[in-house]
Amino acid sequence: MSQEHHGKQSTHLLALPALALSCLIGSSPSLAQVQEWTFEIQPYVMNTSLEGDAGVGHVDGDDLTSESTDILEALKSGGMLHAEAIHESGWGVALDYGFMDLNNGVSSSAEGVRDVKLRQGVLQADVMFRTMIGNSTLDYLGGIRWWDSSLELEKTSEDGSIESDVSEEWLDLYVGARWIKPIGQDWHFLLRGDLGGFGLDAEMTSSFSTGIQYQLNEKLSLDLLYKGTWVEYEKESSNKEERYQYDAVTHGPVMGVKFKF
Repeated sequence: MSQEHHGKQSTHLLALPALALSCLIGSSPSLAQVQEWTFEIQPYVMNTSLEGDAGVGHVDGDDLTSESTDILEALKSGGMLHAEAIHESGWGVALDYGFMDLNNGVSSSAEGVRDVKLRQGVLQADVMFRTMIGNSTLDYLGGIRWWDSSLELEKTSEDGSIESDVSEEWLDLYVGARWIKPIGQDWHFLLRGDLGGFGLDAEMTSSFSTGIQYQLNEKLSLDLLYKGTWVEYEKESSNKEERYQYDAVTHGPVMGVKFKF
């Protein structure tokens, strides 16, 4: 698939959640009544760990690992944000973006590999439908996960030093669900999971999060979660310089402040 075609495919697919939101708003008979919608925005931080395997160009990496303290020391830039809108009909959309740029922040057990640099951005776009089960809410999810990843490996050998640097973007479809249950006057339990791939780009992808939410007041709450996102992706090419293999899980505890309006 050419980069131009892939870019057009990415643009069209990432436009679906916005189109769904536009249709929902457009079909509402009382657009001016903002109370029909509930909006949430949540900046958050994640004490990230990274584990997995990677290979790029002529260099094969093995057992990529980086603990949270190493990532914090090596972090050049990063950011995480979640936003969603739910209509009173039960339909809604959500966006979640996490980005990190590590400089010499990943170690490898592969023989001869002495320098690993990684940049990773992950954007999730959900379309959801909310139902009530007793006093709990159950959201059915369908969405797109867009990966923007760059990996640079340097390896020493008898012939000298070999450097390989490849950047890749790809899309994955997924389906999942989110369950939120009150467990006290101001406390809620949250469980979310999804599974995807379905032959679009990656062989397999999934994410999982669970934890508690504390309602500080009507407009403000605190989330304490544990989250993990996994992907298994491989791109073969007749030009070995463009070969890319990435099988990794990014996981760790998450703390976020949610603003509701």
